[in-house]
Amino acid sequence: MPQPLKRMLELLSALEAAQIPHCHFKSNLHLGAALAGETDYDLLVAAEASAAVERHLGAGGFKRALSQPWARFPGVEDWIGFDEATSRLIHVHLHFTLITGTRHVKEQRVPWEAEILATTIVEPTHQARIIEPHRELLLFLIRLVFKTPKGCTPPKHIQAELAWLKGRVDPLALAELAARLLPRLRVEGLWGADPLSAQIDEARAPILAELALHRRFSPTRASAQHRLNRARFHAARVARRLGQPTQWGKRLHSGGRLIAIIGCDGAGKSTLTQDLKQWLAWKLDADTIYLGVGDGHIGPATWALKHLALVVERRRPSPPAAQTSAPTCAINPPPPPPPLRGGGSVRGSRISASVGLT
Repeated sequence: MPQPLKRMLELLSALEAAQIPHCHFKSNLHLGAALAGETDYDLLVAAEASAAVERHLGAGGFKRALSQPWARFPGVEDWIGFDEATSRLIHVHLHFTLITGTRHVKEQRVPWEAEILATTIVEPTHQARIIEPHRELLLFLIRLVFKTPKGCTPPKHIQAELAWLKGRVDPLALAELAARLLPRLRVEGLWGADPLSAQIDEARAPILAELALHRRFSPTRASAQHRLNRARFHAARVARRLGQPTQWGKRLHSGGRLIAIIGCDGAGKSTLTQDLKQWLAWKLDADTIYLGVGDGHIGPATWALKHLALVVERRRPSPPAAQTSAPTCAINPPPPPPPLRGGGSVRGSRISASVGLT
């Protein structure tokens, strides 16, 4: 089991000490991973406590971040923290409003913030405040309706989370809660033998009818917004591949930093740069720029300029050749060795050479 990060525990303790209503409101099956910084920590806080929560986040070293243009929603903020003990980045997904819906749109508001914050419980293993299980299951059903196309079965990890939630609730208590929060919804079918796709389709019409007054967009406008944000997403992807300075990840409100990696060949600059980019790009907008003269990765614009310079250099006329003469080298050959005399001694000889360059 992953260990909770010290920075996260300090933040939650500060919220508890200040008596600020809060909870981790979804995917509590993965609460341990969220506390360990492996996934987002989805924190729901009362809107009237927003200033106090932001002060505690700032005091804990968290920095406000700005999401990509296609992923910005009202009442939702992103805060990035750093845990010194593990060198992990932390992403706190801060919600003052409960919204869900189609990816890149989030067209539906669920007006249960006060209901959820008034009934939170403390999870016994990690001592973190979480949403009460019956309300989490109803909220999970709403999310399923908006995220699952008609007639489709959710992926395996969604089915596993639903099974986990069903094992934590009492069916009669869930039916009583649904009768109050979603009167048209019948939750008894969750324990039936029908396929999950049929159960979701059966819950679709009652949920849409109950929440109709709280839609952010009409179905027509939501469809148009979805196409617009998908176009923004793909345009940013293409621009990034072409080396254009477009936002691809979250960016800090306080601005970014330029980190230069300098060293001799073979020192590991490329490996260090890629590791650093991978660490930051988990949640932040990070890119690499090659400024060397070797064969490193460069953007298309730099590549074009580099090859244009080569073409110009090849077409430039060569200067006239200078009139030079070959160097001369005169070497005086050594005199023949003297004949051997008595005693067998050999007289050494000397080689003298002169080199002249004109």
